[in-house]
Amino acid sequence: MIKNKATFRKTYSKIAVLLIIILLFLLIFKTLSDGIRINSLSIAGIKIDGLYLKLDKKLVLDIDNIDLGVIQIAKDSAPPSIADIANIVRRAIWVTSFFEHLDISNIQYANESSSIYFDGNQYKINIPYVLAAFKLKNDGDDIFLDIDTLKVKKEELDIKGRILYLKKGNIFAFDLESYINNRLDNTITFQGQTDFKHLNIVLDSTMLNSIDVLAPYIKVLDTNVYEWIYKKAKFDSVTINRAYLDIKNIQSNDIGKKIIDNLYASGLVENVSLKIEDELSPIVTKQVAIIFDKGKLSFKTHNASYDGVIVDSGQVDISNFVEKQLLLELNLTAKHAILDERILGILNYYGINIPVTQKDGFGDGFINLDILLPTHELGVVVKPNGFFKVVDSNIKVSGVDLFVKDANIYIEEDSVLIVDSYARFKDILDTKVDIMVDTLNKKIDLVANPSYFKLSDEKTADILDFSNQTINAKMDFSGDDFLVDFANYDIHIKANDSINVDINNISKILPYSPILKLLDINSGNIKLSIKDIENINLRATIENLNYPIYRLDGSKITAININGSITKDTISLNDSNHQIESSIDINSGDIELKAHNVAVDINEILDSKIPIFANMTNDSNDNETKSYTNILINGTNIIIKLFGYNIHLDDGMLKTTQNGFISNGKNKNGIANLILDNGVMDIDANNFNDEFVNKMFNNEIVAGGTFGLVGIYKDSKFLGDITMANTSIKNMASLQNMLSFIDAIPSLVVFKLPGFSTSGYEVDNATIRIGINNEFIALENININGSSVDIDGEGVIDLKTKELNIDLSLSTMKSLSSILNKIPIIGYVLLGDDGKITTEVKVSGKIEDPKMELSLLEDTAKAPVNIIKRIFSPFQLLVDELKKESEEKGNR
Repeated sequence: MIKNKATFRKTYSKIAVLLIIILLFLLIFKTLSDGIRINSLSIAGIKIDGLYLKLDKKLVLDIDNIDLGVIQIAKDSAPPSIADIANIVRRAIWVTSFFEHLDISNIQYANESSSIYFDGNQYKINIPYVLAAFKLKNDGDDIFLDIDTLKVKKEELDIKGRILYLKKGNIFAFDLESYINNRLDNTITFQGQTDFKHLNIVLDSTMLNSIDVLAPYIKVLDTNVYEWIYKKAKFDSVTINRAYLDIKNIQSNDIGKKIIDNLYASGLVENVSLKIEDELSPIVTKQVAIIFDKGKLSFKTHNASYDGVIVDSGQVDISNFVEKQLLLELNLTAKHAILDERILGILNYYGINIPVTQKDGFGDGFINLDILLPTHELGVVVKPNGFFKVVDSNIKVSGVDLFVKDANIYIEEDSVLIVDSYARFKDILDTKVDIMVDTLNKKIDLVANPSYFKLSDEKTADILDFSNQTINAKMDFSGDDFLVDFANYDIHIKANDSINVDINNISKILPYSPILKLLDINSGNIKLSIKDIENINLRATIENLNYPIYRLDGSKITAININGSITKDTISLNDSNHQIESSIDINSGDIELKAHNVAVDINEILDSKIPIFANMTNDSNDNETKSYTNILINGTNIIIKLFGYNIHLDDGMLKTTQNGFISNGKNKNGIANLILDNGVMDIDANNFNDEFVNKMFNNEIVAGGTFGLVGIYKDSKFLGDITMANTSIKNMASLQNMLSFIDAIPSLVVFKLPGFSTSGYEVDNATIRIGINNEFIALENININGSSVDIDGEGVIDLKTKELNIDLSLSTMKSLSSILNKIPIIGYVLLGDDGKITTEVKVSGKIEDPKMELSLLEDTAKAPVNIIKRIFSPFQLLVDELKKESEEKGNR
């Protein structure tokens, strides 16, 4: 019985507890069914305001505000694992499954506000950076997330799609669509999955007006990629055709490198401006294909423009993103483009100086640049490669303008090759040329094979003629000066602010310089300093000269130092002794010389083998086409050496003509004119005084009077008339011997008068026809009228033996003869037919010691007359005509 009571009490207690629980649930249910509203509640420091809880079919919970300010998350707390996150999501799904409606209007934490809303089907979450609306379900251990919208507030990014988590395999899969730029037509679609060890993503897009929304993520991935896409490139729109990423181990420490190495992306960019460097012009094009593959970012374009140059195709590759230096690979291919400072400016920017600039025409080719971009620690490294074919273009090579018919330009790592090129420079040069430029050491090797290379003008001889020669030149532009070395010709050029040209050995260029041959300049050097075309200074030393020019002391001028200048129109030259000045008109080729205190040997000019002089005396029948140089020479205090005599002139002039020259000279009142025409020289000299004659003979042989000469010179022969008046001849060996001869003959001593004595032979007037060649001096028509003695005669002087063969007729006692001549019979008996008392004298012996003897009339001068007639007869009429012209001029 007692046992039964105990059992009953236990049973009753259980029933009582159960009834209490039931009653409590009934009470809670009743309460929840009616709804519970709590204005304010604080649990463990968490403040809850405006709580409303009601049970309908499921729970309904509304909370106006939850303040979580007291909750602090440890800074060193580890982020939750994917499994933890999955468990949290599962619990959240389980908990929310009890709710028909859940609305927490505001969750306050760390000055940020958030909200959560659940209507039993869809979640709406508004947290500081994200606004989301989605459905969340679980199927066993798997979780399915259907995103209606997920807006990233600051990035104008709206994501829709599905996310699936499979517990088996720990796989996270997604299929998402993102609207950006606040436009529904700007869409990025991406699918992928990961097991948090392996990641696979596939992405594409519609045309996007901007990809700024991706900038922060790309910048985190790699700042260099960010720099090229967002700083160096500008565009209107982007279309991502396809992008995918497949990474095997996303937990490795070099995840950034793995992403770059395994990411592939391709797309199109519209209306692009791409700047390789800030200092260079951008590449502009309507469309660029962008590819990122295996760590290389590539920009590919067609029909682009670089600073106005049309680029048929171009490509810029950037790689080495995770290396020490970024690698930029630039490729430009162009047809009908110009290789001018715009294209060359790209090379120049990276330190590759190509001394070739195309000014017009067109060229086809390409240029590749591999550039390791500089860092704070490392400098830029550039490796170029390219080719251009230039056709029918004007180009500039190291400052020289050339016309190029055809040129092949190869650009290699450390060199530029210009091969199989054909160039033309004005009407001077037509050549095949090969050039190698060492861009590393900044040196140039040039080999030219000109078919035509002449420096000349219409008036003068060719200055230089290198036609069909091989010309080698070495150039150096490594320093401040640009150096050019023509070793074969010993010519060196240094260019900086000015150009200095050193021709160190004229003999090296003599074979190729017709003008040097013409002038017989074969030794010396020339130095030019060129500021510009109108400011050129010249210094030269000319040696081994064989010109017929002497100093006044008789020494020949065989070397001369020259200073000068060259302007656009004129070359001015002066010797260091200020004896010779010259001016050359570049346009006409005319030469003007001024000579001071020098002697010129006319005989040497006439017999000279020097071409410029030989051409003057050359008797050419082709006068219409014969070329010559206009040379005008003016001289002061000069000596003309002619026929062995020194002719002193106060001033003189010589001007070349097509067939010779015309010349004149003065000495006090005396005037001499010389005309050389087709090898024939006319000489007309008048009114010279005794001082002039005595200087010419280097002896005091005359006193007072006037003297003249009219004659012809041709074929090394001279024939002319010497005239004199009112003078006295003295100090001549022949005169002294004649006086001794008269003293020795008693019959003649009686007739000796003061006008013919040791003090001289007084001459009223005289004419002597004289002929000179290499062998003889022929004296014809000696007609001397003296105050007391007249002399007539003729004869020959042998220049080789110095022998005299002269016959003279001396008419003495002129005053008595004039009286007797008036007495008919006596005058005829004593004087003869000519009315004079005449003595025939034979002069023989040496010039220095002539011999006198009486001669018979019938034996006089037969041999001399024959010689004179044989040699000089062709000149007689010419001399008479010249003499007649001279007399007519004198009478005007």
